[in-house]
Amino acid sequence: MSDWLEVEERVAYRKTSRPDELEDQVAILRGYRATYLSVVERARAVPGSDITPALVLRTLNRFEALERELLEATTEDAQDNILERAEEVEQSRAYIQPEAELVAESTTLIADMADWGVPKPVLQAITNDQLNVIKSAGADLHKKRAALNKLYQYYDAWEAHVRDYESWATRTTWFLGALLIATAAGCVCAVYQTEPLVGFALAGLAGAMLSVLHKFPPMLGWGQWASYTPRMLGRITTGVVTSLAGGALLSTDVIRVGHEDFKLLFETPDTMKMLLLVGLGIVFGFSERAFVQFQNLVFTPKDETSKDETPKDKKTKEGESE
Repeated sequence: MSDWLEVEERVAYRKTSRPDELEDQVAILRGYRATYLSVVERARAVPGSDITPALVLRTLNRFEALERELLEATTEDAQDNILERAEEVEQSRAYIQPEAELVAESTTLIADMADWGVPKPVLQAITNDQLNVIKSAGADLHKKRAALNKLYQYYDAWEAHVRDYESWATRTTWFLGALLIATAAGCVCAVYQTEPLVGFALAGLAGAMLSVLHKFPPMLGWGQWASYTPRMLGRITTGVVTSLAGGALLSTDVIRVGHEDFKLLFETPDTMKMLLLVGLGIVFGFSERAFVQFQNLVFTPKDETSKDETPKDKKTKEGESE
């Protein structure tokens, strides 16, 4: 009892300098201890349980020692290391888990990971390596518990990863969404001020960001996440450059949409045609492939079709000639 009073006194003393951080870390460590004790209680309720008081006492002493180290730690790295070691002690509850609960416990963990959006190849590998061992009738109890311990490690690692990814994804989508709204507002101002070049460039940027938000992945693994930010910036850059290239072709009258002469539009725009120009800029920025698709399916080369002839009219004439 005196040991725990000493711990409480240290917590109260250290609260003055880092109240929230220290209190949260101590709460996390004690949560690990409580999880372990809950399994101890379930194991003791099983007739013929192989759990020993010496094993439980030794584990609880390790938790107390880690809590004292946490209170005395002076750097964030040391605190993180202590919490990781405490998590490993908590994971050792697998070796006292009642045999009748091993399958239910493991399937619940994998179901949670599937609900988080953990990639299917990862879940399949975990199922093959760990769950099949736990379900195997020929495996001994220690081997099944070792597989469950490994499954706890996977579970805790992915839980931390999902939490970090959700935080990053939320911040990124909010930032891109706010920037998209600001860019769209800039497009409206450009339309109002009849500034075609500014409006088209902003439309391309808006389309590129809209493409990124539209294709934002719900969950990525460590390696994919590390490379996603550069790829995301590359897609935005590509969308902007593609829209500028499309604008250059439109402004030089190399390609046309229907009867519109975009060369004149860039020189003397009106509100209605400015909106059309901004819409094309968004399409170009949204997908670089749209540029090729529009060129092949919508845009009509000037040297092949006269200004008074639509693509539909040309197709009709070709059918008549056949």
